[in-house]
Amino acid sequence: MRPAAGVAGIVGRLLCLLGFHDFKIIDATIGFGSAGGTSTVRCQRCGRVVTRSN
Repeated sequence: MRPAAGVAGIVGRLLCLLGFHDFKIIDATIGFGSAGGTSTVRCQRCGRVVTRSN
């Protein structure tokens, strides 16, 4: 592993600990009216999965 890549990984994990995640959408459902849709997102750095309502 290169030193720069190691430092970038450490900084990325620190950002996750502070609440700044790098989310990627892994599932989305479209809804109409008051129900709305939902999307499931996962952080690419720490793997945290969150379901959001749109």
